[in-house]
Amino acid sequence: MAGGGAMGRRIRETDWSATPLGAFATWPQSLRSALSLVLNAKGIAALYWGAEQWLLYNDAYGEALGERHPRAFGRPMPEVLTDIAPVLGPQVAEVLRTGNGFAIENFPLKMRRHGRDEETVWTYSFSPVQGEEGDFAGVLLLATEMTRQKAAERSEEQARTRLETALKVAQLGTFHWHPSTGVIEVDARGREMFGLPVEGALTQVDTFGCIAPEDVERVRTDAEVAMGIGRPFDPENLRRIVDLNYDVIHPDGSRRSILSSGTIIQNPDGTRRMLGTFNDVTAFRLAERQLRDQNATLEQRIEQSIKDRQRIWQVSQDMLLVSDGDGVWLSVNPAWTRVLGWTEAELVGRTSEWLEHPDDQAKTRAEINRLAEGLTTLAFENRFRTRAGDYRTLAWTAVPDDGRFYCVARDITEERARAEAQVDAERVRLALSAGAIIGTWVWDLPTDRFTVDEAFATAFGLDPALGREGIPLERIVATVHPDDQAGLAAAINEAIDRGGRYAHQYRVRRHDGRYHWLEANGHVEHGPDGTPLRFPGILIDVAPRRLNVALGELGERLRGLGTPEELALAAAETVGLALGLSRVAYGDIDAAARRIVVRQDWLAPGQPSIAGTHEFAKFGSYIEALRRGEDVIIDDITVDPRTAGQVESFKPMDLIALVNLPLMVRGQLKVVFCLNQSRPHAWTSEEVSFARRVMDRTEVEIARRVAERELRALNASLEAQVAERTQERDRVWRNAQDLQFVIDGEGVLLAVSPSATRLLGWAPEEMVGRPLFAFTHPDGHPASRDALRQAAHEPLPSHRNQYRHKDGTYRWISWITTPENGLVYCYGRDVTVEAQQAENLLQAEEALRQSQKLEAIGQLTGGVAHDFNNLLTVIKSSTDLLKRPDLAEERRTRYIGAISDTVDRAAKLTGQLLAFARRQALKPEVFSVDDSVRGLADMMGTLTGSRVRITVTLPDTPCFVNADASQFDTALVNLAVNARDAMDGEGRITLRVRTVEALPAVRTHAAVNGPYVAVSLSDTGTGIPPEMVERIFEPFFTTKETGKGTGLGLSQVFGFSKQSGGEVTVDSTVGEGTTFTLYLPRVAAPAPSEEAEVAELIDGHGTRVLVVEDNVEVGTFAVQTLSDLGYAPTLAADGAAALAALAEGADRFDVVFSDVMMPGMSGVELGQEVRRLHEDLPVVLTSGYSHVLAKDGTHGFELLHKPYSVEQLSQILRKAAAKRWRKRVTRDT
Repeated sequence: MAGGGAMGRRIRETDWSATPLGAFATWPQSLRSALSLVLNAKGIAALYWGAEQWLLYNDAYGEALGERHPRAFGRPMPEVLTDIAPVLGPQVAEVLRTGNGFAIENFPLKMRRHGRDEETVWTYSFSPVQGEEGDFAGVLLLATEMTRQKAAERSEEQARTRLETALKVAQLGTFHWHPSTGVIEVDARGREMFGLPVEGALTQVDTFGCIAPEDVERVRTDAEVAMGIGRPFDPENLRRIVDLNYDVIHPDGSRRSILSSGTIIQNPDGTRRMLGTFNDVTAFRLAERQLRDQNATLEQRIEQSIKDRQRIWQVSQDMLLVSDGDGVWLSVNPAWTRVLGWTEAELVGRTSEWLEHPDDQAKTRAEINRLAEGLTTLAFENRFRTRAGDYRTLAWTAVPDDGRFYCVARDITEERARAEAQVDAERVRLALSAGAIIGTWVWDLPTDRFTVDEAFATAFGLDPALGREGIPLERIVATVHPDDQAGLAAAINEAIDRGGRYAHQYRVRRHDGRYHWLEANGHVEHGPDGTPLRFPGILIDVAPRRLNVALGELGERLRGLGTPEELALAAAETVGLALGLSRVAYGDIDAAARRIVVRQDWLAPGQPSIAGTHEFAKFGSYIEALRRGEDVIIDDITVDPRTAGQVESFKPMDLIALVNLPLMVRGQLKVVFCLNQSRPHAWTSEEVSFARRVMDRTEVEIARRVAERELRALNASLEAQVAERTQERDRVWRNAQDLQFVIDGEGVLLAVSPSATRLLGWAPEEMVGRPLFAFTHPDGHPASRDALRQAAHEPLPSHRNQYRHKDGTYRWISWITTPENGLVYCYGRDVTVEAQQAENLLQAEEALRQSQKLEAIGQLTGGVAHDFNNLLTVIKSSTDLLKRPDLAEERRTRYIGAISDTVDRAAKLTGQLLAFARRQALKPEVFSVDDSVRGLADMMGTLTGSRVRITVTLPDTPCFVNADASQFDTALVNLAVNARDAMDGEGRITLRVRTVEALPAVRTHAAVNGPYVAVSLSDTGTGIPPEMVERIFEPFFTTKETGKGTGLGLSQVFGFSKQSGGEVTVDSTVGEGTTFTLYLPRVAAPAPSEEAEVAELIDGHGTRVLVVEDNVEVGTFAVQTLSDLGYAPTLAADGAAALAALAEGADRFDVVFSDVMMPGMSGVELGQEVRRLHEDLPVVLTSGYSHVLAKDGTHGFELLHKPYSVEQLSQILRKAAAKRWRKRVTRDT
């Protein structure tokens, strides 16, 4: 048994003779074959042998066992895998018994491995192994562990759910922008923000079209800079969040303010896309503007306020006082002198004790202590001594602030006297006007005869006739609440003993069976000898007044409490005592408004607590009213239809009547104030109103207390945070890996981080005080100065220059800057390695493009040579015939025409080949696809051979694209080569150009609407198998024999289409042929040149031409030709000779006509020198092909391609000379 890895060696090296399996040599063939299959399996595999299920497995199974490997090998599975044996054991036994295998997917198993219990997931199958006797001797296991895959799927789903939830809660929109195609994907929220249609594909034109005119150019520029559109891309942007602020205008004219935040993602093909969110910040921007408006006049308002307060201080009739925290008076206004007679000098520097009434000193000191604790005095009264010696009653309001007390005192002496004198009359008047008098009584004390009026009798359910005759006092006292009877008796006895005024409050049971608070007011009349004679009086309903008093006392009490829980309990107690209830509680409502949580409740004696969580559904249907914000008032739960069916749920609470008052927050039910009564209770509007007022006041106090607590916490940590942040910034400055500079507006270094030593070799002190240009490469100074000017006024998102290291070398540094207070804060990163890598990448890409082009040129070479031999044959034959002396004139003309036509065909062929072979960087330009395809069709015939028919179908109107024309030609040639090879050199190629209005869905990309040009090349070849279609665009993938293809052709087509913002598709049927379609964005036709063509002029009219040509034969022929055309030519052998001739007198010539390829100075170099020395003298260049022109271009000179006709030569020379004459005429006039 060979192979099998580590477990195979263990099988071979183990002595099995001592095991129940026996010696290895005695193992049956069925065991050996099955074990060989297990050991050499690529995945997890095992064999369970025999009824004991002896476990034999491969290396992958051992890794899955963890620490139980290799102990489990060669032992019964139920003995060593005790954790999973209860599951697997019966399955194995069933397969052995029946011989029926099975498979199961994603089966969960809890396994013990790696020192812990682990939840695992498996996909596995059991197959029976037949023994030598025909029975089933073993079971083969093949398994795949799915644990990590399932965990990853769960994690991905959870992450997706969290993201969707976060976006929904934050009300953000999302977008996915593909600048290479112009497509932008926007979700429903984003479309709503922009006012875009809810459906349909969108492009960047749609979204940018929504941006307000004043913002759109800035946003477009910032986005293009970040994405590297039309300019170099900064790789640092891949690690930045791009934030853009702008307004959008909806179709209805409304505006929204948007903050978009995006991150840039690099695609595998080198293009980039942006993924991000839209945030509607309209409300925030509006608040900002309102805040600026409010602050605009703040200083003037403060100044005016100070003046107003000073005037108030002087003229106020109230007494104004400022004291320190110990109560020492620091300042008083003139009102003190007017009211009390004391001067300012007598009052300032002293405390109030020397003026206070002795009986008021203790409570005054207590109030001062409250002020010292930060509490406000709202209503406090005491008495102060005047200079005359009497006392005046003062009412105080005081506020503590920054260690001082600011106080206002008002003289209420006369007011109090009038109030006390009129108190009885006022009470009666108010009671009468409000209908609060219950009735009157007269008590004849000597006879103990108690008579009442009809209103009194009716209120207490008494017989009015009996009331007039006299009622025993005991019967009246019987209606008094048991808790109040002792106090009432004491008050009555005290009034009878002393005589005079009587007033007492207590609760009595009236005819409705309820207890009501009332106040008895009377007057005990004594005889001359002091005997009590008569006791008349009235009863007044004081329940509303008691509720107001309770509310006022609650306000005072709340100021002394701390936590929201304490405030809520105080409110519950106030309502419970004031209304005589059995229970009052606050309840918090859950988010779904289905449950109420009571944390603490106020209870009357003997009542059970309801603290805890309760389901509303158990207590009736009134929850719907609460959700709508409506009060719920139920007098008797046993008869109210909302609760009658749930009476049993209320019994443990001892609850019969209830009121639930909802508190809504932004339309959601948050809190319920619960009032309970253990007996039926007819709730009055006054009771419900009182409870609502208590709840509202408490909620306000809770909110204020929470805000104060948060403010104190914030202030307590502010100083520590500032210190910590200062330390953090210092650490960042000291430990920064990147450069950090602070410079002034002139570029002088004011501060340099220590990282300069590591990155540039300079110590910070060696750089501080010197201009940054002392350290930058001179070639970059102009760009750096421009960047400095920009950085002094606005943030600079990106700038790159070279800094000199102390060792003399240079480092590339990428900068971002921020201006503040006249300084510029600079952050630089060493990107030398990245810059070199980028340069290497560009060189590699250029080499790849050139290799692709060379492959295509190689395909063309044979055909071009064949065609040139045919053309030369025509020329050679024609010249031989022209030498015959007896040749007729008609034939001579025909042969000369054949030579001329053949030369034109040869020139066209070489022109196409040179244009195709030119070596230059990618340079997008607007060109006609029709013209390019029409020109390439002729050359393709040379490439494919005569047995391939080429058909071209072009649209009626030209189609233009903006792309690299050379790469376009290369792409079509590569497709033609593939088509030729697929047809084995014989068949039909169809080229078709058409316009389309959408890019079809390709691979993983959705369809994109927009104008495109579709260029299709179809062949009748063998077709491409479906399994290879997805790979044909991979670099170096080829199905051709070795030496017949590099696999670069179709990768060039794919890369060109992507770089040009387009796509390439393939449609192929095996045995029928293939169609490749290249989609490129369609653009408008270029504007026609305004310069009119110069009419053909064969006659030179004496134009003076300096001819520069190093080849004697060519130069002599050119001079002779120009002379025959009426020009005045002068020949110079090279560039130096030409410059010498011009030095003798440049006015002797109207134009310079020079070859490009010459020894020493090239034609381009000569033209540049002529332009420098004689700027008005035109230069015309001529060349069959030049690597100089291919690399650097014509530098603005006119170019005449060889071979050329005499008409072309005359026309271009006259055109150049005419320009010079026009310039001279314009200058002279």
